[in-house]
Parts: sequence; C-alpha cells; structure tokens
Amino acid sequence: SDVVSSKPYGDINIEKLECVVHVQKRMGTRLRNLHQSLKGKKLIVIKLGHISLSGKGKLKGKAINLLLNYYGVAIRQNVDNLYNTKKSVWAVLFHNSDIEDEIIRHQFCPRSKTSWCLW
Repeated sequence: SDVVSSKPYGDINIEKLECVVHVQKRMGTRLRNLHQSLKGKKLIVIKLGHISLSGKGKLKGKAINLLLNYYGVAIRQNVDNLYNTKKSVWAVLFHNSDIEDEIIRHQFCPRSKTSWCLW
C-alpha cells in the first residue's frame, strides 16, 4: 500500500500479483505441518474406519513435492481463468489420490487429446 500511495511511476497503476513459487511454498509448508501434527494419530473416516497419514502410500515428503509441482503447473496454465484454475487444482488432488472409482478420480481432469491425463 505504501508503494501504491507514493505513485513512483506517476499515473501508472501498480497491481500486486501473487508469485506462483510463493504460493507453492505456502502450500508445501501447510501440508508438511499437517503431516507433522497428525503423525501417529488415527483419523476416523466414514466407510473406511481408522486410517493414518503416515506409512506406505501416505502423505510424505516425496508426495508433497509432487503435489506442489502439479499445483504450480495448474496455476501457471490458467493464469487468466479462475474457474479453470480451481478445476485444475481439484484435478491434481483427485488424480493423485487413491480413489478406486475411476470416474470420480478423473472427474476434474481436462478432456482433450492434448491432456496430461491419459484416462
């Protein structure tokens, strides 16, 4: 707000844009904090019973980094379209989950011949 009010470029309007890398970093920090805070705790999921976030195939550093890369790509590919950005972020989450129903798992994936999702 100090830069905008000082008008360093005269009548040229200054607009703040979020840095994608910064957004990815915040997401990674939150995922790692979530993983750390729930370490060793059992979560109750209706229909699945008690599950944990740690162990084989669960949320770990490698999986978090993969999600962050896909998350960044989803944002970069849809800079001017908020709806498509939201849809792409949901596609990343669902596509990288272990949902067995293929229709639900791929419901947000792009539907084109050039899509990254081959389903």
